[in-house]
Amino acid sequence: FIYSLIVRGTLPAHPALLAAMPVGIWLEAIILSQALASRIKQSERAVIDANKRAIDNLALYRSVFDNALEGLYQMNLGGRLLSVNPAFAQMLGYQTADKALRDSHNAVGVLFPNPDQQLMLLASDGQLQEEAGFANVSGQQVHVLHHARLVHDVSGEPQHIEGTLIDIRERK
Repeated sequence: FIYSLIVRGTLPAHPALLAAMPVGIWLEAIILSQALASRIKQSERAVIDANKRAIDNLALYRSVFDNALEGLYQMNLGGRLLSVNPAFAQMLGYQTADKALRDSHNAVGVLFPNPDQQLMLLASDGQLQEEAGFANVSGQQVHVLHHARLVHDVSGEPQHIEGTLIDIRERK
């Protein structure tokens, strides 16, 4: 500000005023760096808060997924199970969800006994809903309502299949 007054001729070009210019620049740099640091800290707090909310939401989703009465699964387009909940494993006769995932090929074979026909329907309609009866790996007869849907990414490309199994043995 002082420099602009000197250039305009409002203030005389006194050596003390000219010596004050670097001090002014230095003070301006300090003020700007403080403002920038404050903005960075504010952004960091927002990111930390967003990450905390994401972790809380993931924990809530995982709790709902694990405790659902319906069998829930995610499967890649190659036919491999990516994730299953304990209810899914129990319906198919497995002791744990991990065992169902390790035996993914057989589990998928039970869900999709006619894969070509079922996957064509899934590809054309985006979803599949059917009643299925089968003997699980424990030899127990199971009747389920199987619902599957094709999940797409943001660009519209098929990403994976999500599905549910609802036990309808009592109804049968």
